[in-house]
Amino acid sequence: MDFDSLIARVGKPSLFTIIATGKNGLIAKALDAQRPEAVNPSEQVSTLKDIGMYTHDGEVPLRNVFASLSIKFQGQQGPSHKADLKELKNIFSELLPNYDTERVYDGDIRKVFKWYNQLANNGFNSADKFAAKTDPAHTEDPAEDLNPASQPEQKLPAKKPKSSKK
Repeated sequence: MDFDSLIARVGKPSLFTIIATGKNGLIAKALDAQRPEAVNPSEQVSTLKDIGMYTHDGEVPLRNVFASLSIKFQGQQGPSHKADLKELKNIFSELLPNYDTERVYDGDIRKVFKWYNQLANNGFNSADKFAAKTDPAHTEDPAEDLNPASQPEQKLPAKKPKSSKK
């Protein structure tokens, strides 16, 4: 199981891993269940690799936030998502000091801790497990990836001139 195959389904409390895809949707298995389920194509699904947290400088990928949590808690579970919100916000602001307090809601912070604890219980116990496999900009220290300003700007390739046909 790798981070890129993890999904969140609207209305479902657990995270899921994609087992197979088909013409009628996905086959996914909850991290805390043994039995796979069919995911209806009309159901709202988000891949964790595509989710980001808003900061004043842009967005930070959720995988980087999870990697920093893993470093902070040494691969063990963090505080419960049901813990005091003030405590969760303090920990979150230590990891991501420039997060946008107007666009990151309290429920989002609770969800990050809930998801991190589910992942820590299912083998994601080191920051390396959250690393992107094909991301050349990934640094050794995931905390460096939390600052979007420190990431190199990607340049688009120059357009080829159109050849004129005679």
